[in-house]
Amino acid sequence: MLSELLLGRQMEQFSFALEFLGEAVTFVSNDGRIRYANTACESLYGYSRSELEGRSIDILVPPEGAGNGGMRPDERWEGDAIGVRKDGETFFSHLIATQVKADGEVATGRLVVPRDVTLRRRLEDQLVQARRMEAVGRLAGGIAHDFNNLLTPILSYAELAANSLPEGSAPHGYLQEIRKAAKRASHVTRQLLTFSRTQIVETR
Repeated sequence: MLSELLLGRQMEQFSFALEFLGEAVTFVSNDGRIRYANTACESLYGYSRSELEGRSIDILVPPEGAGNGGMRPDERWEGDAIGVRKDGETFFSHLIATQVKADGEVATGRLVVPRDVTLRRRLEDQLVQARRMEAVGRLAGGIAHDFNNLLTPILSYAELAANSLPEGSAPHGYLQEIRKAAKRASHVTRQLLTFSRTQIVETR
C-alpha cells in the first residue's frame, strides 16, 4: 500500500513536469506495466494514454527487438531497440531507461525515454554502403590499372611477332588470336575503370 501511495505521489509530480518536454517519456513500474505516458509518447507510438496505461511495455518495445538483451533493471540503461507503433509499423529507437526511487531508497520503476532514430540509422547505413562501394571502386581501379599494364606488352609483342611472320602461317594465326584475346581483356579493364570512375591512360 505504501509503495502504491509513493508511486501515485511521484506520478503527479512527474506528469506535471514531463508534459512540457518535447521528448516522449513513459513511466514503467517494476512489474513492466506502463503507468504513465506523456503526450509526446502518444504521438510517437500512436496510442492514446488510456490505451497504454496498465499495459506491458512489450507492446512498444518487444523483448526480441531490444538491444543487449532488453532493458535491464539497472539504475540506468541506454541502447538501441526496435519500436512498434499502434499500426504495426516498426522503427529504430534509442532508449534511455533510468530507475526512479521513492525517497531515494526503494525503486518503484523506471522512466523510459524513447527516441525515433530511424532517419539517423538510414543515413548511417547509406554512409557505410557508400564507403564500401568506394573501397570496392578503388580496388577495382587498382586491379584494372595493373592488368592493363600487363596487357600492354602482350599486345605490343604479339603484334611485332605477327608482323615478322608471313600471313596465313599457323604461328601468325596463333598470334592474331592472342591479340584478339588481349583486346577483349582490355575491354574488361575499361569496364572496371568505368565502375571505379577513373580514366585509363593510353600508352603510346
